[in-house]
Amino acid sequence: MYKTAAVRFFLCTMVSLVLVSCSSLKSEHYVGEQVPIQEDLAQESIWQFEDQIFYVRGQGMENPGTMTAWTLNWNESENRYEVIESRVVVTQLKLKDSRALLFLNLKEEKDDLYKIFRLIPSTNEQDAIIFTVDAGKIKEQIKNGKVKAFKKDGDFILQLTKKELDRYIKENADEIFDFSTAGIIRSIKGFGSQVKKMEQERPVLPSSDVDRKVYKNTIDPIKKSVVVDKNLKSRFFKSHKSSLKWYIIKTGDNTFENTLGGKVTDEDKIPLEHTSNCVSTHQGSHGMNFCDAALESGVLRLKIHGGMPAYSSSMLIEVRDNSDFFCFFNGVYPASGADIKWRIISKELKFKNLDFKKGRRLFAWVSVRFEEKTTYRGETIVNVHTIEGFIKPLIH
Repeated sequence: MYKTAAVRFFLCTMVSLVLVSCSSLKSEHYVGEQVPIQEDLAQESIWQFEDQIFYVRGQGMENPGTMTAWTLNWNESENRYEVIESRVVVTQLKLKDSRALLFLNLKEEKDDLYKIFRLIPSTNEQDAIIFTVDAGKIKEQIKNGKVKAFKKDGDFILQLTKKELDRYIKENADEIFDFSTAGIIRSIKGFGSQVKKMEQERPVLPSSDVDRKVYKNTIDPIKKSVVVDKNLKSRFFKSHKSSLKWYIIKTGDNTFENTLGGKVTDEDKIPLEHTSNCVSTHQGSHGMNFCDAALESGVLRLKIHGGMPAYSSSMLIEVRDNSDFFCFFNGVYPASGADIKWRIISKELKFKNLDFKKGRRLFAWVSVRFEEKTTYRGETIVNVHTIEGFIKPLIH
């Protein structure tokens, strides 16, 4: 028998749900891609489930898709309250029919697995709805060999890789989640309306952990697909320009110098091809002469950069499943001390074709407008910038 203190403790709402539902779905991985938490929710939020109160705080811009949740539970055997801490990741997953579903993925501090719950907004902005899986359907799928899983302590443990998990949920989301076990989370402070915003905007994060850290202050809430233009042309596509790395200079006697003080390697002496002619208006109009392209696990990553040492910024574009694309900007201000965030407000990406293979050269045109919000000593300034031009990188 658990008792919960009526203090400002939050979320393990999911833990509470498990107490009133038959089974939970558990996995080593969370479903889909992280969704950045809205700014006010990321600071602090208080939720209520039935007569229980829960408390949550976001982990800040270091990990904008994750919250830490606490609740007080009564330990009957030790006759005392104990604090239960959980990691909660809000995610979204695009289905084959172009819908995108929201999920709450809960990992308790003493567990290595995520409990997976479906999340939808309520008609009441103060509420949100979560529900768990249909135990009967899961049992049937295990019996028929449709999914690798086993049952333990009433929960179904999926034995799937991250890729397999996402594919399984995509194909079975409408079948396995049971509306009869739904519960309502009532927002005492700011959660219900934020779920509705996340449902509408569905911003996503870069696919790699490294890029999530670099581009942690950017949100792209726009759902848009690439365009194929077989007649896409530019003189730039036939040009052959190159230059040394920005910190390497060639002297009059044909020797090389590293202006950062390091050793000049043989690689440093090789000029880099200009694979972009994009122009950025950020920090003043300047060219961005380079575009790096990499293809991994169905995700095409394009990184547009250039302008150093005067201009330190880059734009990451990810094309997923040869369709939807997402943009992330990062700029560096020397010792600014300000809180700077970027938000994509419009974007276009055209390819001559979608033959994405390693070793192939891409020909494309890109245009991205983004809002820069700078807050310093209580004052906020908003500016809008653009990065636009042609790119022709080789895919690595």
